[in-house]
Amino acid sequence: ATGIQVITNLDTNCGTGNGIDLTTEFGSLQFTGYTCDRNGENSTNCFSDVLLETCAENDGTIDLFIDLFELDVIGDTTDLLNGTAPLTLEPGQVVCGEQTEEVSRCLEVIYTVSSIVEANDTSSKGCEDELELVFNILPPFTLTPSAEPSSAPTGSPTASPTASPTASPTASPTASPTGSPTASPSSSPTFEPTASPTSSPTASPTSSPTGSPTSSPTASPTASPTSGPTASPTSSPTSSPSASPTSAPTASPTGSPTASPTRSPTASPTASPTASPSASPTTNPTASPTASPTTAPSALPSAEPSNFACEVAVKVTCETDDGISCNDIPTPNSTCAFGVPLDGLQFTYIPGNTCEKSRNQQYEVDPSCEDIAPVGDTPVVLECSGSNGDDMVILVTDIGSGQSLFTVQPPTPGTSLPPSINCTILSNATSPPEELQWNVIDTSGDVELDLKEAYGALQLESCGVLGVEDKVCIEQLVLETLLRNVGADTMNVTLVESIINDGPPSDQLDQVVPNPLEPGDNATVVEVVYFDFCETGSFSYVIRAEANPPDGEMCEDEDGYNITIAPACSVDLTNLTCSDLSAPADDPRNCSEIPPIEIPQCECTECARELIFRYTQAPCPLMPSGYGCEQQGDLAPTGTLTVNSSSTSSGGSETFFTTDVSLGADIVIVDTREVDECVPEDLDITIATATGIQVI
Repeated sequence: ATGIQVITNLDTNCGTGNGIDLTTEFGSLQFTGYTCDRNGENSTNCFSDVLLETCAENDGTIDLFIDLFELDVIGDTTDLLNGTAPLTLEPGQVVCGEQTEEVSRCLEVIYTVSSIVEANDTSSKGCEDELELVFNILPPFTLTPSAEPSSAPTGSPTASPTASPTASPTASPTASPTGSPTASPSSSPTFEPTASPTSSPTASPTSSPTGSPTSSPTASPTASPTSGPTASPTSSPTSSPSASPTSAPTASPTGSPTASPTRSPTASPTASPTASPSASPTTNPTASPTASPTTAPSALPSAEPSNFACEVAVKVTCETDDGISCNDIPTPNSTCAFGVPLDGLQFTYIPGNTCEKSRNQQYEVDPSCEDIAPVGDTPVVLECSGSNGDDMVILVTDIGSGQSLFTVQPPTPGTSLPPSINCTILSNATSPPEELQWNVIDTSGDVELDLKEAYGALQLESCGVLGVEDKVCIEQLVLETLLRNVGADTMNVTLVESIINDGPPSDQLDQVVPNPLEPGDNATVVEVVYFDFCETGSFSYVIRAEANPPDGEMCEDEDGYNITIAPACSVDLTNLTCSDLSAPADDPRNCSEIPPIEIPQCECTECARELIFRYTQAPCPLMPSGYGCEQQGDLAPTGTLTVNSSSTSSGGSETFFTTDVSLGADIVIVDTREVDECVPEDLDITIATATGIQVI
């Protein structure tokens, strides 16, 4: 349906010093700003765009999976993952998100911004973090002046009281009135109220008050009490007293004899055995006679049986080289930035990890990594030099599975590393070694540095400072097995083999010294392995031994040791910032520094060259103030806006501006007839939509 809304005679007065107020609504348009000078300079707008940025880092030692990463602005939530959860982050890896928001400079609003991240890991323990940012922008001066102030108070109180009670109480209370009025007024009021009268007068007063009477009279009193309590009588008397019991049993037999007397035992045992076996066995067993004699004598008895017995005991213990039980080794906190210089670092080499795959927080070092040749699966060596020009000491430890642990130390023991080191990875498969990659790493202790971060192909496994216990991921474990002959005879150990993580058996028999083992003797088998306590995983160790005595059956025993590590993830929101996008590039400012609008009306020295309105789709008010408004039909969210001047001196009803509009969008009105010319101050604005037309 077609509709018309007509708003006429909208006078902006921007050049007179008494212009229209910001945030005033005219039909479906809200006045939000203006520009006085040419080329868009000296512009005022109620709304300003700001940029919110936040970053989350995996500062733990294991991979984590981000399930939620959100920005919340006063209850309005934005999903920074854009529906891609879960997002996997390796240790040291960072994910960032940003959101553009609009803030008001005309209305005092307290903006509360929250960044929230939730993550999970292979241990299912989970981790989370939250940051909050609060800022507000002071509103402009009040848009309308306050009423005139009241006259100043008098210097002294009035002589007579006011007709209504004063707001403040008197300095001292009035005297208390009597409980009831007197027959005639007294010369002056009493200080205490009179006692309350009785409901009816008494005939004559008693000398003292009587106690409260009982509800019923008491029974007659009993006679004098007995000297002692009487015994409790029986419920009915006996016919005659019973005779006293005798002190000893009677000699007379019972009234009837026993069924039959018992038989007296014989003086001596019978010659023949009883028909059934005796209750207790004999001290020595009797030889059982054969039913009939054998036809020939039996064979000679066998030789005396052997007394050799084999018994071996196997017991495993696991400790670090510092004597700490393997089950007491904790997963270290990953942070290596202590605020003081580091005294040592340990790295492993990750084949194929180019500079592009770095995962660390050291943004201050630029450049920090450069690839020179492919970092492939090849033996490598490491060379490091300090920012002070000194060459660092590199110790290499073989930790199995073709891996090496590179320990970087200062050249002088007991000192710290320089503020930064430059480490070059070289291939050991060429002669001379070929440079593959170099990395610059800040070792001052003031810049973010975490275990399991990757600096190109170098992954950080340990860090420490002087006087502080090192944080170590890959620990050296010493597995010591005690073999003991717990039998009574010499035994020869024939097999000792160990199995690590269900792998192939490893022969350890050559460590059994002495062999054979005499009763009570021990032999020790030692194995050294390396295990990563910063990653989710498990370790199993089983060792088995077999032995033989000189004459007898084989004996065996086994023992094992198991370690399970499930470190929880750790996620850190490293920042939450808000910056004003309207600030000059050479003078950036954060949101708490956004200045308020100084003048809340449209006020220009000459005229306004831009007028800014926001389309709200609102209908005409019932009683427009200072302008006219008529409407037929409803406006749609989108349409076309046309601006005319309502003054003949400004060109009559000539159209000077046309544009498309959409709900919530700003409309910047200019005089398109002349560049940088004044916008007429008397306007007729028409908004036409698919369902109606609005004319202002």
